[in-house]
Amino acid sequence: MFNTRNDASAHANDGNAPTAPTHPVLDELKGKNNYNPTDFDLTAPSARFFVIKSYSEDDIHRSIKYEIWCSTEHGNKRLDQAYREREGNGAIFLFFSVNGSGHFCGMAQMVSHVDYNANSSVWSQDKWKGQFKVQNVYIYCIYTCI
Repeated sequence: MFNTRNDASAHANDGNAPTAPTHPVLDELKGKNNYNPTDFDLTAPSARFFVIKSYSEDDIHRSIKYEIWCSTEHGNKRLDQAYREREGNGAIFLFFSVNGSGHFCGMAQMVSHVDYNANSSVWSQDKWKGQFKVQNVYIYCIYTCI
């Protein structure tokens, strides 16, 4: 489902291969958290999958850094219900995309229910209420998203 190789690894090293730009925070997190595993089981019996559309590229980056996410009120309710229905019986996977980008830039697993009382000051807008924890699995094309 995800090609975990960057463009540079898909070409012979002839000196003309494209290289992905680096971002120090993401490089550190990728090294520490083992993102983009080559052996991740995507068959995931009983899992549910959701597409998360973000208004802000910065919010995707902050989600990766702080391992949290917050959706709209309606989105939070749907995700929380799905998480509680699957708790212990299947995972909830989130595919992230920035509005208008035309591609996905990551996949994470939802690892907690929505805490409707929690607020975070990390988001680009203060209108988002509540939050839940995520465990990032794939960070793909993130350098073109940020």
